[in-house]
Amino acid sequence: MKKVLLDTYCGAGGCSVGYARAGFHVVGVDAKPQPNYPYEFHQSDAIEFIHKHGHEFDVIHASPPCQKYSVAGKACQKVLGKEYPDLVDPTRQAILTVDRPYIIENVPGAPLRKDVVLYGHAFGLKVLRQRWFEIGNGIWLMNPIIPPSKLRVNKGELVTVAGQGSSLRRLTGGGVRSASIDLER
Repeated sequence: MKKVLLDTYCGAGGCSVGYARAGFHVVGVDAKPQPNYPYEFHQSDAIEFIHKHGHEFDVIHASPPCQKYSVAGKACQKVLGKEYPDLVDPTRQAILTVDRPYIIENVPGAPLRKDVVLYGHAFGLKVLRQRWFEIGNGIWLMNPIIPPSKLRVNKGELVTVAGQGSSLRRLTGGGVRSASIDLER
């Protein structure tokens, strides 16, 4: 029988597809409607859903919104006065109350243990995108050996997942720049 994984903050289902390919039966939850989500979906607050239904799942994956910790999100907070919620710890606490194995993913700087660190280029993506994963309650994973990237970002360039520049850059007319990124540190 397939293990059932709850993918919280699932969005359109990118992580969900990976888990399904790995053999899980996946159920997604997100506060926003996801009309193209490919599996069973529940529109709900992730933390509330975990409290009510988390015990029904074999594993819980969480990708809380990263704006509180991302470089672009911090810049938006500073320049535009925007406030983003910290959902990492409340999500972790909800998962711990239902005592299930879990994986929490987020950007560098988020309050996570860096049990596993992955880079976008390791999956063929042409982005310099690092993600941290905290693994808990009985899941054991090895951190893969990832070769250095041949991608380079020059000082003054912005790179996002889509390679279009940050939302802050668009909002400010390009006045905000990032420093260069060295993946080989």
